[in-house]
Amino acid sequence: MKLLYPLAIISLLIMACSKPKPNTDIPDEPPVDHNPIPPATPVSTIVTVYAEMNGLYGNPMSVKINGAVTDYAFSGYSTNTALSVEKYDCNISLTPDPYLGLLATARNVPLTGSSRNNVDVNNVHGTYLDRVFTTDAGEWALAGDGKLTFGANAFEEPGIVASSPAYAILDPTATAFSITNPSFKADMDGHRWYLRSFGVLLLDIPYKMLGKLTLQYPIAAGLRSTAPDSIATWLYLNNQWVQQGYAKKTGNFYTKEIHQGGIWSFGELVDGMYKTFKVRTSNGLPVVNAILRVKSGDNEVASARTDAEGNAICFLPAHENLTADILLGWRSLSDGPPPFVLRGPFNSGIDEEIILPASSPYITSVKGTAINCGGGPIQSGTVTAICQPLNNRWYLPVTNGQYGGAYVTGDVRAIFLMNASNDAVPGPDTAALLITNEENIVHLTTCKSATDLFLKYSIDDVEYNIKGDAATPGNSFLASYYWKGTTDISCQDDQMHPTMGLDFSTSGSGTGTFLNLTELRVNNVLYEVDYNRTFKVTFTRYDMMIGGYVEGSLEAYYKDKTNVVHHLVASFRLKQVV
Repeated sequence: MKLLYPLAIISLLIMACSKPKPNTDIPDEPPVDHNPIPPATPVSTIVTVYAEMNGLYGNPMSVKINGAVTDYAFSGYSTNTALSVEKYDCNISLTPDPYLGLLATARNVPLTGSSRNNVDVNNVHGTYLDRVFTTDAGEWALAGDGKLTFGANAFEEPGIVASSPAYAILDPTATAFSITNPSFKADMDGHRWYLRSFGVLLLDIPYKMLGKLTLQYPIAAGLRSTAPDSIATWLYLNNQWVQQGYAKKTGNFYTKEIHQGGIWSFGELVDGMYKTFKVRTSNGLPVVNAILRVKSGDNEVASARTDAEGNAICFLPAHENLTADILLGWRSLSDGPPPFVLRGPFNSGIDEEIILPASSPYITSVKGTAINCGGGPIQSGTVTAICQPLNNRWYLPVTNGQYGGAYVTGDVRAIFLMNASNDAVPGPDTAALLITNEENIVHLTTCKSATDLFLKYSIDDVEYNIKGDAATPGNSFLASYYWKGTTDISCQDDQMHPTMGLDFSTSGSGTGTFLNLTELRVNNVLYEVDYNRTFKVTFTRYDMMIGGYVEGSLEAYYKDKTNVVHHLVASFRLKQVV
């Protein structure tokens, strides 16, 4: 299948553009409260793009920001370097994998002045249309009883093109429309308007068109009563909506002749406004990378993710009683209502501060100091929290030796990496378990952590010693494994042919002493623990994150096959592997 050409390339804010003259036979007087086009405002920022697909993260072939293909990162796409982009015109395009049946999509969004911004863009599943092999007239059936009709000789030599046409209908009343619609703004006559859409069509036609198609577009059921009888049609060209005449309403359809494929919208201009939302916890921490969705009634009118300072900017319809909510994720909406519903109304352009309770089970917060190894605060930099098991990344700015932020999530295990602003190499990692509705404090330093590993143990006063190094690639024979509240310890002198070592399990998964022990294996032989005697496992350090460390001790008695009881004492420093 031939994809739609990439439709979004970062460019400077367009200060003037040509447009076709409106049809004066159809009244289309805009409101008088105009919003002027903002002046060009370049910002330097790193933009991470989250590509959604049916509520799950998709995998486009490429993501373009500012016209350049970005570097891939798991569950997101990031340039990893700061771009100079226009604050009110950041253009993003997705070129999807054709084997997934996805259409190329785009999104134009405003950004804050933060050093790091986050953006959602939805992958769109297309529906294939029948290939055309002749120059005869024909018709394609669309969903909702819509159709595309073409006359004879509408396409030049269609039979020689191997790929199939495809389309997708975007419903403005559907969930995630706010991250699927390319843009909610339209510039005309020196003013910026909010474009209220009554439907969007993505159309990929691989044939050269010689004539026009007649589109019968089905209006969503929830919009039929308010859909105007005549409505402007728009084509998304060069990262903006360009008016292409008008469509007529006939029954539950809009009818319009179109001359090319691309992204088409049926929409009316209303007053628009930029509004900044500042999302904070009740203890003053910025809520980072949170998904903010704004609604008018039941319909999404905008959405944005908060930046590294907890702020998000949206372009909204003015003079409406808007509400908003904070989502766990677009995929979570099928599991129930959002965790935070903000009643509003948000009907002015004044900055809005949103306070979320730090005691919420959906809020995980962390803060601490960032200190140079030789002493003294790091003046500026970034703390990166890599959260498992999905390796999602959170970014927190460091200012004068302090950092802090909160996230809308549950308990997470995180490794923290710290970069000073002039240091391209991250400092040593620090592992921690972050608990919801608690104030998690993690202090960071650029000092290198010791990487030595060891297991020291004695059996009836006969001593054994195994050493290792966590910095050695593939060194996992002195290891701890965490799984659902249980810790499995596995230590051998050799992975392939062990002759010394200990293996045991305990239900402990944190610092403390635990009086349970199972699956005890000593020097590669399985033994029965003597539970009538002293046995205990003590963890003095327990990093929940993969790559962290587990330190502690073990004391137990066990029986061999002749029922002779042996006394085992051990101390260890191990690498957390899972």
